[in-house]
Amino acid sequence: MQSEENIEEQVLFDRLGGEAVVCAAVDDWYLRIAADKVLSPFFDAASIEKIKNHQLRFLRIAFTGTPELFDVDAFILSKHERVFDMGLNTDHFDLVVEHFVATLRNLQLRENLIDEAVGIISPLRSVFEKGTVMARLRMSSVEQTKLSDRLLEHMNDDEIADVILMGNDGVRVPACRFLLAVRSEVFRRMLFGHFKEAESEVVPIGYDSKVLRAIIEFCYVDEIKSLRDCEWSEDTARTVVHLVKAAHYFEIPDLARIGHNLACSIMRKKPPLASAVLDEGENSGEAVPTDLLAEAQ
Repeated sequence: MQSEENIEEQVLFDRLGGEAVVCAAVDDWYLRIAADKVLSPFFDAASIEKIKNHQLRFLRIAFTGTPELFDVDAFILSKHERVFDMGLNTDHFDLVVEHFVATLRNLQLRENLIDEAVGIISPLRSVFEKGTVMARLRMSSVEQTKLSDRLLEHMNDDEIADVILMGNDGVRVPACRFLLAVRSEVFRRMLFGHFKEAESEVVPIGYDSKVLRAIIEFCYVDEIKSLRDCEWSEDTARTVVHLVKAAHYFEIPDLARIGHNLACSIMRKKPPLASAVLDEGENSGEAVPTDLLAEAQ
């Protein structure tokens, strides 16, 4: 017989009864989970055996001493991403732990061993909190992408536009007054204030249509993919410089920052295009932002 001292030196996995008992515990545990009306929707018959095998491997690690380099949080988050996206949260974690305790008691294990096992698993509740937050962020990102795609799809739709911005190149650009106004105080005063533009269906703006489309795109979706993803040319460089100036004029600082970063990227990756920025400084009636001129020189 083993002495009590030798038994205490064993890892929890062995003190619970080793492979046979832990395997039996996992089988019983998942029978309880599958029968739970709250938990069962997260599992299906096709995946339950695979999940049990993952759980058994995890318990072997947890109850023998987690290796120092083993990232428990990352392991659980990656294995549970699908069910976190389905709504798995800390309430479900608490139910799973309750079934785990019931399983160990059903196997007639000593309460001190059950307490020790639960003490190893319970801190993982914080991982479920993190998984819930990450799932919400993923869902929010998906919904935001869907909305952005729909807005971009209808950005040039004359039928739903309630104002036309007329570029200084004579090109008409449809837009939505509300979306412009909520992104720019200048547009708000212009389109909803006491200026004549508030009553006009067509509003002349002193920038060309490419700049106006980029402004509208940013006001709709917080991006200027039309310029960022196009082939960078001298015309693109000049458009981006005018966009930065327009962003300052319309008091849209985030657009000014994005435009500035794009202009810098264009000049760094295609140095000859820096001359277009300098030309704008010489030929434009408006001053080109000094930081762009500095980058071009």
